[in-house]
Amino acid sequence: MKELIFMIFLIGYALRSFSQDFEYSTSQDLNSDNIEDSIKVENRIGNPYEFKLTVNGKGVIGKFNGGATDGFQIIDINKSDKFKEIAVHTLGPSNDDEYMIYWYDSENILFISHMSRWPKFLGNGTVYLDNWEGFWSSRDKYVFDSSTKT
Repeated sequence: MKELIFMIFLIGYALRSFSQDFEYSTSQDLNSDNIEDSIKVENRIGNPYEFKLTVNGKGVIGKFNGGATDGFQIIDINKSDKFKEIAVHTLGPSNDDEYMIYWYDSENILFISHMSRWPKFLGNGTVYLDNWEGFWSSRDKYVFDSSTKT
């Protein structure tokens, strides 16, 4: 019986060590005010698909449908405006990339969009989203609306 309890303890300890919280961070100017913004994304143990995005101490909780966050990147959807966006990433349930796109305006973190598969951010407000359809590929076109941030 002692051996069984010890084995359960070891298995629990091993699983806990594999499901650690992860933190990804960087600094970059997101709003062209010549001040670097502190950006951090953290995985959350309580729900492996949930993450917390923090910019300059302000945070939002996001959640993917089928994968844990494995990082983020700074993108520029529209180079003619003064803002850059944050794309939080997961591989998804079957290596179909998922992105949660956020916009920061010095006061608020706003959710822009959830995108699956492989987006191409052209920098002119247009995003192409490539999809694999099993035996052929398709491409969807999205145009960023700067007034609604969607």
